[in-house]
Amino acid sequence: MALLQSEILAAVRKHVEYAAAIDRKNYFQEPAYVAAFFGRLDGTVDLGKGNGTITFKPVVVNDHGPGAAEKKFGADFSLTFESVDVDPEVSKAILGQGKGSEIDALDKRESERLRGQTAKMACHTEDYIVFESPKTAKAIPTVLVGNPSAGTWNKPPISFDAYLVDKVISCAHGDRRDSFIKAVVGSSLPALKVITKGLTFEPDAPGGSNTPSLPPAPSAPALTPPTKKRTMK
Repeated sequence: MALLQSEILAAVRKHVEYAAAIDRKNYFQEPAYVAAFFGRLDGTVDLGKGNGTITFKPVVVNDHGPGAAEKKFGADFSLTFESVDVDPEVSKAILGQGKGSEIDALDKRESERLRGQTAKMACHTEDYIVFESPKTAKAIPTVLVGNPSAGTWNKPPISFDAYLVDKVISCAHGDRRDSFIKAVVGSSLPALKVITKGLTFEPDAPGGSNTPSLPPAPSAPALTPPTKKRTMK
């Protein structure tokens, strides 16, 4: 019997509810809340015997000091996703910028700052989000999916658990480039500076110049059930 999308959503929601079960008063500033939430999100969702697992690996990036990753790349967190015992097995990653409230509540200065941050993220990947921290304790955050062609974001916001199921797990969102996934696993994003959309730059040869090369276009297969294994549909 196939695993229904509603069952996947229930399993993921339970994991996200655990991550969100923190008192916002104790993490009032946005960086503190983002760090606390993603620290608790870090882990694996077991979909049951024969259904595989989904692992989330968040990284909160450096936002202070010389060459801070957030200032260079516009992101204050990355999130990698890996499905195991699902055919095909999928690995992908996203960048994100967190805000301490709904973006409609931001003043003009902060709105312009956010546009600059999303434009920077869009230079490196088409798969980024804006993360809205909730105002109430234990509420599930909401996200806005990036609009890379404009360097901004799409409305309306959706709940974070629904985003994971409807966008990430369904294969509609998330960067599958191995080079990108490897680049976003450290808090300083040390390798991301050489990863841009559609181009991979090799280091200069002595006395030479950078030559851009086009990487293979990432495939975007849907998650399909393996033989004799229960998966989602």
